[in-house]
Amino acid sequence: MNHVKNQVERPAGVDVKPRHVQFDLNDIDRYWHGGDPFITHFFNGLSTLFPQGERFFIDSVRAVMDQIDNPKLQEEVKGFIAQEAIHGNEHDKYNQLLKGQGYDIDMLARHQDWWTRLGNKTMTKKQQLATTCAVEHFTAILANGMMEEPDRWLGNAPKNMQALWHWHAIEETEHKAVCFDVYNEIGGWYITRNLMMIQTTIHFSYMIARHVCHFLARDKVLWKWQTWKTGYHFLLGKGGIIRQVFRDYIDYYRSGFHPWQQDNSSLVGGWKKKFGDRYLRKKNPQPTTS
Repeated sequence: MNHVKNQVERPAGVDVKPRHVQFDLNDIDRYWHGGDPFITHFFNGLSTLFPQGERFFIDSVRAVMDQIDNPKLQEEVKGFIAQEAIHGNEHDKYNQLLKGQGYDIDMLARHQDWWTRLGNKTMTKKQQLATTCAVEHFTAILANGMMEEPDRWLGNAPKNMQALWHWHAIEETEHKAVCFDVYNEIGGWYITRNLMMIQTTIHFSYMIARHVCHFLARDKVLWKWQTWKTGYHFLLGKGGIIRQVFRDYIDYYRSGFHPWQQDNSSLVGGWKKKFGDRYLRKKNPQPTTS
C-alpha cells in the first residue's frame, strides 16, 4: 500500500497558537516527584530530549514548506513552529537546572546531536518528516494520558512542575495533526510512515532509557531494587502509563489513521481552568503619556 491521504478537520475551538509562559523552577527539589528518583528522572529524561528534538521537528517541516499549497495548513505550520520553539526554550531552562544539580547534560546533548546529524545525513526529507510525525504521535498520546489521569502522572509533583508539563501537554494536543497533515499534503507514503514509526519506537526507547539511567547512576540508585520496583509499577504495572497509552500507540499503524480521530479537544481548556494565567508571561506595562 502506498500513499493514503487521511484528513480530519481540527476540532472547533482548538487553535495552534503559542502561549508565552514562565515557570520558576529554581526551588525544585532533586526528587521533585514525591521524593521518587525513578519517576522524577523519567520526566527529567524527557525534558533533556526535547530541545534538540523540537529543533529537528521544526527543521523537518520547514524543509518541505515550499510543497504546501493549503493556506490554512501553512498557518498551522507557523503556529506549530512557534509552539515548538517555546517548548525548546523552556526545557533548555529546565535542563540548565538539572546541570546545576550535577548531571552531565552536555554529554547527553552531544550524544543526541550525533544521532540527529546522522539522521539528517541518511534520511530523505520525507523520512525526516515521517520521523517527526512518529515522535509527535508519541508526545500526543503521552499528553493525552497526562491530561486524562493528571493525578497518576503528576499528582505528587509541585504546582509549578504540574503547570509546565500540563502546558506542554495541551500544546502537543493542539498541534498533534499538523505534521501528519503536511506529510499527507506532500504525498507521504503509508509504508514509509509506519517504517519510520518502528525505527522511532526503538530509538526513542533507547534514548529515554539512556538518559534516565544516567540520572539514576549519578545519584547512585541505578542498581537499587526499590528504584526498579517503582519504575516497573509506574510504567508497566496495573495502571502503568505504558499500558494506558499502548492502544493509542498501536492505532497509528492503521492505514486510515488520523490523529484527530481521537478527539480529546475537551481537555485543551484544562490548563487554563486549573492554573488560570498564573504562569503566562506578564507583558511589560505600556508607558502612559500626559
